[in-house]
Amino acid sequence: LNKGRAHGIEPVMAVISPQGLVGKTISVSEHFSLVLPIIHPKATFSIQVLDSYYFGLLKWDGGKPTHAKFTEIANHADVQPGDTVITRESLTLPKGIPVGEIVSVQPIEGSNFLDVDIRLFVDFASLYHVQVVQNALKEEQIKLEQQVP
Repeated sequence: LNKGRAHGIEPVMAVISPQGLVGKTISVSEHFSLVLPIIHPKATFSIQVLDSYYFGLLKWDGGKPTHAKFTEIANHADVQPGDTVITRESLTLPKGIPVGEIVSVQPIEGSNFLDVDIRLFVDFASLYHVQVVQNALKEEQIKLEQQVP
């Protein structure tokens, strides 16, 4: 991004577009920022099904830039094609940023998890304008979490 520390950007801030989640900042200089997009094999983001408490991780498998996997979702979860997936609140992400729509759900044989494919809302082939989201309560949250023995 052509914005950096001088513009209030810090590492580990959410990056979004009007369509949904893009990624997070990972490195920042005075005037520029590097973003780890959700379509990177090393990226993971906490997500959940809209209007439910079923959650897991968003991971890109290196395939189509329009699809990703909803991993580590329990095989008893009631998720269906057509369900909307959003971000789950974390240090990086506020809850409720649109991510995508579930297109298929398959049980994984011999596993306690489902194989869930998501069509992403963000079109990375035409992505141009993004916003960076700051968690205003991040420091307080970190402090509290550090108190846990």
